[in-house]
Amino acid sequence: MSHGFIKLYRQFMDEPIFADAELWKLWTLCLLRATYKERWIPMNGVKMPVQLLPGQFVTGRFKLYEDYYPGKKKNNKSALTLWRWMRILEKMGYLNIESNNKFSIITIANWARYQFLPSGDEHKSNQQMSNTQSRNDHQMITNKNKEKKENNIKKNNTSDHSFGCIYYEEKFEKLWERYPLKDGEKQAFQYFKNSVKTEQDLTDINTALDNYLKHLSLNTWKHPKNGMTWFSNWHDWVNWEEPEIRQVPGGMVN
Repeated sequence: MSHGFIKLYRQFMDEPIFADAELWKLWTLCLLRATYKERWIPMNGVKMPVQLLPGQFVTGRFKLYEDYYPGKKKNNKSALTLWRWMRILEKMGYLNIESNNKFSIITIANWARYQFLPSGDEHKSNQQMSNTQSRNDHQMITNKNKEKKENNIKKNNTSDHSFGCIYYEEKFEKLWERYPLKDGEKQAFQYFKNSVKTEQDLTDINTALDNYLKHLSLNTWKHPKNGMTWFSNWHDWVNWEEPEIRQVPGGMVN
């Protein structure tokens, strides 16, 4: 989407996110990615195209990351960190996020504010967004009930169970923050989802990472593995024990 425009007023400088360069960049990216007219777009893995109303766009954690960081840089934040910032924008009332296990639809709040529309079109846009907001309000209530149910399951069920999408994101992010080489995050997250299915798996992968970090600290000459590589073979580190070092004449050997 390389044509069209949005309106930015000087009063936006008084917005709380303007003082945070990273949040402001993310917010303006959302404005620029939103469609200005109703449309249907095809999605990979989904038979029926997705309907978008003015002020909406489709994205995901890693697509958003690619848009936010068009060039690869060393100090990039992780895709999950960017998504956490999106949740901050949602809590502040700038947008709404409606997610499933394949993609998320982002709805800009008060979209007509950022567009120049003839009076008739503005009324139509406002009506569409009002309908969308009603749908999103219902979805938010559904999501809250679902989240409450998932929290109750995690709190009360001591047996193994499958995790929800948000739960996966939270647990992976905590692991990823500890992992020393921030490379291959997208593939690492996929391996995590495919291999961590139970509470025991979650305990094991944390143990595995503890063992791997200890191994690196004892063998400082070794470089950390690419994140994708380690997460595809993390089971190897669950029961890892460092080889014993024994003293022999002339040096030390394993």
